[in-house]
Amino acid sequence: MEPVPSLKDGQRPANFAEESSQDRTAAPDKGVAHTQTGFGGFNPRQRAILEEAPTTCRGILERAYGGKSKAAALKAFCLHCVGYIRADVRDCTSYGCPLHPYRPYQQDDEAEDAE
Repeated sequence: MEPVPSLKDGQRPANFAEESSQDRTAAPDKGVAHTQTGFGGFNPRQRAILEEAPTTCRGILERAYGGKSKAAALKAFCLHCVGYIRADVRDCTSYGCPLHPYRPYQQDDEAEDAE
């Protein structure tokens, strides 16, 4: 067995892959929402979800991915879970979901049913 050579302070092994300085200093993608088509400010998974969603739900998804609205994030999660059908969010029976008590579309739909 070969002896392992010792390294001096600051010295790296020959097989050490150094990142370029541009990669280390680049700011991470913040997922900032935009209004242009193509969903350029989102990561690939977010873009795929936005493309599959109906156009009526894309605004909520973009706000949720922008990271500034907790209410939009909750709406987006629930809508995505039930296939983007608002009535199914209201009638959700997934009591094991930790967000079930906070799901959107409960109060305003119950008020409409009372009329």
